[in-house]
Amino acid sequence: LAEYSTVICNHSTPFDTCIIGILKDSVMVAKKELSHVPLIGRAAELIETIFVDRSDPNSKHKTAEWIKNVQNAYLKNSHPKPLGIFPEGTCTNGECLLQFKLGAF
Repeated sequence: LAEYSTVICNHSTPFDTCIIGILKDSVMVAKKELSHVPLIGRAAELIETIFVDRSDPNSKHKTAEWIKNVQNAYLKNSHPKPLGIFPEGTCTNGECLLQFKLGAF
């Protein structure tokens, strides 16, 4: 992750966001529902996760702007952490890859 401004991948557990964020020292994007999950929500907050409220159209627009700002700042060396996004929008069992949601792009 350290060589890229943004990494987009799939995940199979809610822990993936926190684990990758911590191990790779990156800022993650996650659904707001995860912020209320004990332990996961607190860990996500500690790594500066941006939470998307998928029921609020304004949240989606604000998140897209935030993503652009983080990417630009990282590329200009004024933001120390790359960005990680899991655009499937949900966890899978690892048996298949779901279609990515367009919002991440």
